Amino acid sequence: MNGYVLATLAAIAWSSLGIWGSLAFNFGIDPLLLVTLRALIATIALLTIFALTKGELPKLDKKGIIFFSLFGFFGVGLNYLTYFYAIKLTSVSIAVILLYTYPAIVTLTASSLFKEKITLIKLTALLLTATGIIFVVGVFRYSLEFKTAGIILGLIAGITAAAHSLLTKFALRKYSSLTIVTYGFVFGGIFLTLTLLGINHTSIASIPTFPIKLWGIIVALAFIPTIMGYFLYTSALNYIEVSRASIVTTLEPVAAILLAYFVLSETLTPVQIAGAGLVTVGVLLVRIRRKKVSFRGEG
Repeated sequence: MNGYVLATLAAIAWSSLGIWGSLAFNFGIDPLLLVTLRALIATIALLTIFALTKGELPKLDKKGIIFFSLFGFFGVGLNYLTYFYAIKLTSVSIAVILLYTYPAIVTLTASSLFKEKITLIKLTALLLTATGIIFVVGVFRYSLEFKTAGIILGLIAGITAAAHSLLTKFALRKYSSLTIVTYGFVFGGIFLTLTLLGINHTSIASIPTFPIKLWGIIVALAFIPTIMGYFLYTSALNYIEVSRASIVTTLEPVAAILLAYFVLSETLTPVQIAGAGLVTVGVLLVRIRRKKVSFRGEG
């Protein structure tokens, strides 16, 4: 399947995160407990899927254990935690803006790590998508008097999201998409569990009281934006440059407001519609390639 299609589907899957999260928070669940359960359920499901389709997971050598420990820590665990606390200390809109600094970080870093060219088309696409996201989330409607810690955590969320993309592209040289996603959540789930036990272990006592509907929401959260989203994105990196894939995923905020419009009956403003248009143009633009480099087999 076309790498751009896979990256787009990943963005759509990730866009449902806010809706599932909002529905879960209506039940009063602790956010850290929620993201930990999300990772653990995803881990169990991925291990089961791997066992049924591939057999045993490939054994990791010492370098593999170190690599996936770093991958799980930075790309999954730390990313989840910093993004959550950025939202808590600032706002969802500001956190989204800070998170989506990662396509720029990926584009600049990939030029050194993977020899991906920084072209005028990519830079223009980054500018269009970044501006569009600002319009979509309506950042200018909020006061900018936020705690410095929240801004720093949001930037770390963007850096760790970039780390996830870059480490995934690197891992694809040796491992399959399913192996990378599975091991990523195994080690990320361990980190989140240890963090939960250290910071808020008392919240675990609330688990037996969860109603069936809340469990359904948590499972959906683990499968749709988590397993599906990450697997689709990892698969996309088999076909296209990581810089291009990261720019395509800026469709996530656009898809999120559309889902909120159709599912939660939220309103869409003309500014948001204009922002969605800018993001879409930026994503379409990044698909343009000059003929002289087309032999490289990018998606």
